[in-house]
Amino acid sequence: FLRFMGRPGVVLVGLGWIFSFLLAGIEYCLAAFLVVFLFTLNLVDAPRLPPWLPYDPSQLSAAVVWGTLFVIGLLQALFQIVVYQSKIMLTEGAHARMRMVLGYRLLQAEERSSIPLSEVNLLTAELFPKATSFIFYASQVVSSFIQAVAIAAGMLFLAPGEATIGLAGLGLMAYMVLRLNRLTNRAARRVPEAREVLERSQVRISRNWLLIKILRIQDREYEDYLRPVHAYYRHSATAYFFGNLGGAAMPVFGILLIAVIVTASMTMFQTPAGSLLGFLYLFVRFQQMVANGSHLVGGLFTNRSQLEKTLAF
Repeated sequence: FLRFMGRPGVVLVGLGWIFSFLLAGIEYCLAAFLVVFLFTLNLVDAPRLPPWLPYDPSQLSAAVVWGTLFVIGLLQALFQIVVYQSKIMLTEGAHARMRMVLGYRLLQAEERSSIPLSEVNLLTAELFPKATSFIFYASQVVSSFIQAVAIAAGMLFLAPGEATIGLAGLGLMAYMVLRLNRLTNRAARRVPEAREVLERSQVRISRNWLLIKILRIQDREYEDYLRPVHAYYRHSATAYFFGNLGGAAMPVFGILLIAVIVTASMTMFQTPAGSLLGFLYLFVRFQQMVANGSHLVGGLFTNRSQLEKTLAF
């Protein structure tokens, strides 16, 4: 794919990776700010402050604390813009390349009928948009993976025992999501096939409209037309259902997992309050990334067949 996109695609992918890593650093800063903020409210006393804080919070004025938060928020917004915009430019560039290839094939064809109109409609209405969606989802999966790995390292540093329980629980849930994605892939493979039959049916009706009127077979043609319409709807709905089911289950499972982690921390690990607070913030963000990644992976499986058919073209 990068060879297809050329140097601009490589640059955009590299920018997305770099700024995804920087966004993980922003999460560390927000975790530290949370501890400092609770200290300023006297909810965390000095003996329970974690040793990894870069400065003594008692030496920081309110203006410095809130000014630092403003800078962190500004940097976070800037990094998110760069990451998201690089994905948009990458996917729209890929879509433009697909249209260019199609235009070239149409104009360089030796015969007018070498590429049927039904295939052109299938490419432009079904395969190209969903292949582009696959590329967008893939770029987001990589960005989420980079941030998740960096945050997982911080979780292990702050609270190794709690992090092990959390990662094991999320790993079990991820395995269940992957099982669901197999069902998504099975249904998604039937979507372009149903769309292809639908496009052929539409072209046939358009070309033979007068003959159909003369023979008075509108009802029969309509019944034949309805079959691919219902098949496309059924397979698309099934594919998206399984893809969304995995992502929706992650937050619910995460709430239960947080309860288990807090109970284990209080009864087994006795982690200091400051470190536990920082860990819980990072774990919640990690869980959100995993849940978002589940939706994205579901989208990958849903649009995988369209990408394969586009590359084959």
